[in-house]
Amino acid sequence: IQNAGPVIMPHNELIQNWVEAGIIGLFLVCSFFTSLFLKIKNNKKDAENSVSPQTSRSSDKNIINVAYAGVGSFIAMSMVNSTLQIIPLVFMLILYAAMISSVQQPIKILFLHAYPKTNRITSVFYRTVLTLPCIYLMYFIASAACSDRLNKKSAMLRNAGNYQKALEIMPALENKISFQSDYWENYGRIYLDMGQYSKALICFEKAKKATSLPEVYSYSGICYERMNKYPQAIKEYEILTSLDPSRFIYKMALLQMYLKNRNTEKALSLASEIIHTKPKIPSDTVNSYKKICYNLLKIASQQKEKILF
Repeated sequence: IQNAGPVIMPHNELIQNWVEAGIIGLFLVCSFFTSLFLKIKNNKKDAENSVSPQTSRSSDKNIINVAYAGVGSFIAMSMVNSTLQIIPLVFMLILYAAMISSVQQPIKILFLHAYPKTNRITSVFYRTVLTLPCIYLMYFIASAACSDRLNKKSAMLRNAGNYQKALEIMPALENKISFQSDYWENYGRIYLDMGQYSKALICFEKAKKATSLPEVYSYSGICYERMNKYPQAIKEYEILTSLDPSRFIYKMALLQMYLKNRNTEKALSLASEIIHTKPKIPSDTVNSYKKICYNLLKIASQQKEKILF
């Protein structure tokens, strides 16, 4: 528990929707999954009552079985991982749900049947009202997926050192994926690598509103450090180490800021903490950090003895 890292998801879709959307969100998700599996019972009744072999073709049964297997796998995965936040998985769920619904009788909504069936204008109007939101939703999801792909392309260009080309991609994506922390983090890192620290900080502040991932605070701390604003960098690194106390590299960054800002007491206290912290996985890098802290405490002790004598 002492070295526990940041928790950004509960690895359970029901709990995540409950936390993010409350009881209403949990009810909607459960109702959607339940409605799909209630159709199994209806399928069995239809198969038992059907007289004509055309109403229960084997090909239809195979398709439905595949769809139910897909939905069942999706729900099982939702119990141990994030699924509704991953666009390709959501597309698969939509496909399976459409396959199941295609062989079912349409749901009767009272207000749709309150008008005579002969009223064609009314029928077209309500079908249009129901269809347009679905089309917009599909467009929104597809647009977000394309924008996410472009954001990853920009990140690859940044890693390759093509900062100008990477920067040219980003403005057009803001209206589509500005709600994603990955977008603002990538945007900020481009400015960070280009040395435009003020603009990078603006992007990282926007990323913080969408995520609690420690990396964003790390990049903000680096910006303040390179701008020689050590108190602000210390604040960022303190939040960073509280979010992920198991990462020695974050503690070492905070230690360096304490020393640069001449916070000797806090630096020595942190050095002692680093020495006594057990790593999750021992490594030469961690051992080198501990050695630096040992030497720091040793030097501080020697200087203290000289003052006393």
